[in-house]
Amino acid sequence: FGSILQQMGFVQSHEAYAIMGIAGLITGALGAPITAIMVTLQHVGHSPSVLLPVMTTVALCAFIMQLRGNVTIYTLDLLRRGVDLDRARHSDPLSLIQVKRVLHTTGYDEQEGSVPVIEAFERFRDSSARWFVVRGEEGEYAGIITLHEMRMAISERELSRLLVVTDITDSFQPRLHPGMNLKQALVSFNATDAEVLPVFTDPDDKRSFTGYISRQDALNAYWQVTGGAD
Repeated sequence: FGSILQQMGFVQSHEAYAIMGIAGLITGALGAPITAIMVTLQHVGHSPSVLLPVMTTVALCAFIMQLRGNVTIYTLDLLRRGVDLDRARHSDPLSLIQVKRVLHTTGYDEQEGSVPVIEAFERFRDSSARWFVVRGEEGEYAGIITLHEMRMAISERELSRLLVVTDITDSFQPRLHPGMNLKQALVSFNATDAEVLPVFTDPDDKRSFTGYISRQDALNAYWQVTGGAD
């Protein structure tokens, strides 16, 4: 462009346009506008006459990059692979982590729902666990009950002998599935006081219960991805 202007007699030399081109190349290809200004001025001896054109070029390139999503030679290949770093930086970290990453498929106690509450309490009162998975007559998931809820139920001794575990089990807790992200999971946690929620491969099928996650699992994952665990 500088050579064309020189041939047409508008400018005496095209060297300044070469310097501006270098600044634009560094800004557009590397996404480094400040570096572009410093490098080009270093090559021309910090000439004041070049400063304004270089800064104008850099500003124009940076503006165009903003319109194009700030894609550089470093991020272009990642974008082609489906990795959007700019989107990840502006997203909630929890939305990038799926429930299956913190899913527990073992390590929990189970209780048949047909057992009287007083018998279930006697079985679990010395247990270190604070909650239990309740199973229905055919072994399907029936809900989660806490040891505290059992204690509340047996406060009336006579009534506790008539009640079975399913009578005091909340079967309407939010259900998660492994493909959900932890941001969605926390929304479900916020809708209930439960410390753990069940995970199903098919939320509409009680027989597809696969495990659980706890509220603390979601918070620990957040601390890890944000560096809070350090």
